[in-house]
Amino acid sequence: MNLLKKIFIFLLFYSIINITEAQNIDSLLKILPKQNNKEEIQTLRNIGNTFLQINLDSSEYYLEKALQKDKQNKFKIEKALTYKTIGKLRLYQGNYKDAALNTKKAISIFTKEGDLQNLAISYNNLGIMYEYLEMPDSGYYFYNVALAINFERKDTIEIVETYNNIGTFFYYKASYDSALFYFNKGFKLLDNVESNTTKGAILNNCALIYHTKGDLMSAIDNYIKAHQYYEKTNEIRTINLINNNIGALYFELKFYNKAIEYFTKNIEYNKQTKNIGDLMKSLNNYGNCMSGKGEKDSALVIYKQALEIIDTINMPKTKALLYKNTGDVYLDKKNYKEASIWLYKSLDLRENFKSTSNVISVYISLAEVEFNLENVKLAKRYAEEAEKRASEIEEFEFLINIYLVKAEIYQQEKNYKQSALYYQKYISLNDSLINNDVRKQISELETRYQTERKEHKIKLQEVELEKSNAKTEKAEALNQKRQAQRNIFIIAFILMIIIALIILKNYREKIKINNILKAQKDEIEQKNEELNQQNEEILAQRDEIQSQKDKINIIFTELSHSINYAKRLQAATLPSKSILENTLQDFFVMFTPKDKVSGDFYWWTANENYTIITAADCTGHGVPGALMSMLGISLLRESVIRDYNVNPANILNKIRTEIIKTLKQTGKEGEQKDGMDLSLIYINHRENLLNFAGANNSIYIIKKEKLITENPKIIEISADRSSYFYEIKPDRMPLAIYRKMNRFTSHEIPIDEGDIIYMFSDGFADQFGGPNNAKFKYKPFKNMLLEHASLPMNEQKTIFEKQYNSWKGNCDQIDDVLLLGIKI
Repeated sequence: MNLLKKIFIFLLFYSIINITEAQNIDSLLKILPKQNNKEEIQTLRNIGNTFLQINLDSSEYYLEKALQKDKQNKFKIEKALTYKTIGKLRLYQGNYKDAALNTKKAISIFTKEGDLQNLAISYNNLGIMYEYLEMPDSGYYFYNVALAINFERKDTIEIVETYNNIGTFFYYKASYDSALFYFNKGFKLLDNVESNTTKGAILNNCALIYHTKGDLMSAIDNYIKAHQYYEKTNEIRTINLINNNIGALYFELKFYNKAIEYFTKNIEYNKQTKNIGDLMKSLNNYGNCMSGKGEKDSALVIYKQALEIIDTINMPKTKALLYKNTGDVYLDKKNYKEASIWLYKSLDLRENFKSTSNVISVYISLAEVEFNLENVKLAKRYAEEAEKRASEIEEFEFLINIYLVKAEIYQQEKNYKQSALYYQKYISLNDSLINNDVRKQISELETRYQTERKEHKIKLQEVELEKSNAKTEKAEALNQKRQAQRNIFIIAFILMIIIALIILKNYREKIKINNILKAQKDEIEQKNEELNQQNEEILAQRDEIQSQKDKINIIFTELSHSINYAKRLQAATLPSKSILENTLQDFFVMFTPKDKVSGDFYWWTANENYTIITAADCTGHGVPGALMSMLGISLLRESVIRDYNVNPANILNKIRTEIIKTLKQTGKEGEQKDGMDLSLIYINHRENLLNFAGANNSIYIIKKEKLITENPKIIEISADRSSYFYEIKPDRMPLAIYRKMNRFTSHEIPIDEGDIIYMFSDGFADQFGGPNNAKFKYKPFKNMLLEHASLPMNEQKTIFEKQYNSWKGNCDQIDDVLLLGIKI
């Protein structure tokens, strides 16, 4: 978090500089002697301002020349503008007091001359400088002065600049919601502005907050958008600062080589521009990566190189950070005396800072050092001071480390009651931090799923009701029509008999009969008119039914869009294939969900020393299965990345406990038994060992060398002169509540280059198809893997996909399909 805060403030201080001026510097220099004094001052200052992005020494040369010309003339506004630009230069050089002094000189002149635009900009700049001087409340005051002037001038761009600065003030106070409020407020004011560097700065600042809060997906999204804005305006300096932030993100994920790529770019850029302040931070980040990789001696060389340079400038906070990091490396190397020297140097500087968290981290390291030097009382004093300060500001991540240190101290003092108490505090706090995150994610997913499901059900019920009413009305109309037709036929038949009888009986009654026939003809015409009206009503009902059909199609489209969005969310949680490219010789992933979202999932993580890979099959498929897969991925990340748990059996035990707890499973009869089957491997690249644990899911291994083992769970399936095919059996228990709840076991075997590992769900083997519409089954599945194991992995994947589709034919897919092939 401290690393992010140090980077954060650099992106708050920027101006809209036209970088194309750098290409015109030569032409400006050629016309310089021909200009009058005022134009000459402006040209010198513009060149100095442009060099701020390219070379700070050159910038200082031209700005000092402009200032000399200013002092010889009476151009007050020009002098103030030069002071303002020099203030910016001093900030970039790390000389914060001189930066504030020059800015105040500019403010004094702008106030007297009534230049409100530059006065507001200068107050904004001064606020940022006071942030650097560890006086944030004063900075907040100057921001509000600038805001009042900008509202008076109705200057939207400068109002947004000030909102951006106020947002960073709240960021330092850890009021992240307030910070995001001001950032978003400023961003909305720029809706009609296509290209503006302030947009990029706000997006980058939001990314840093999401990064700090652990929302890495939102952080990456905002970093990329910010990078795009700065590329449009060619802000080279700021692009490098964003690269530094992305490097910090990779550092947190322990992808040290990737982080070093970004930090190295920044180091080269800062050396070229002679930006010593940023160079120190980039070197510190580089050293942290080397330490994280385990190359402690290289890290020490880098830290000491930075300390030699930093002695030439006034950067006490960065110097204290370098002292602390150097001490921590010696602590890791168990050179406790040397570690104490550097840590006490850091403490001497940090006690002068207002940031309590910086001091806490030093106290924790000193407690560990003194404990190992057997100065138990002193170690206890430092641990208690760290606990007191961390409790005041609710820094729970610090408290976790403090509780662990104090538990060891009390154990050394043989105060076993207190030691047990602090061990319990450590475990409880660690579990609560993990469970809160998991519960929050599951709650959000469950709420979203249930809401969409209820809304969809209500819409369908409404449509069905309307459809049913339309059918009833149509049926009634048809019945009325048929009854009328039947009545007409009956009446006509009776009339015919009557006419025949009357003709036979008496011709004299002919006139009377004709009158009767005429009356009845009128009645028939009236009936026909009624029938025509009913026919028109039926046509109107048909149109209404068509309208309802169109509504149903709209609902179906909306539901499809919702499920497609869920598919993209699930895809975003699956790991990038680039993670495995540096640690494995070759691999493939065959992943074919039954529906758009899947209950099967795969997950992995890796660094230079090891790789962890898992293939899982959750209860169900579609949306319910996807919810379980999101829970599984979240628990794997927490257990492996956060808790640094790399033992496969321990990981499965932990995940099973969390699933039972999260889904509130008790084992009662009739209760849902939601859970997952899973296989997990840990590959130790240094020692060439594979460690496996499975919950109902086994793995297959094809080796060139025969295994010598008495482990009953490792079964040789087949062998020939060139290879040996083995199956490692899992524990017959799911990751859920179950009648048998033994602890999961791990199985370790040696591995060699060229060995192939297959991990899978039951979707392939259980698929119906073929000439007899039967299951594919596991024996043909094993034969298929063995037959094609000698081929490159991408060719294997193509063959297996064709084999699956050929077998399935016209049959429906019954389950999600997952097959991983991994070549050592």
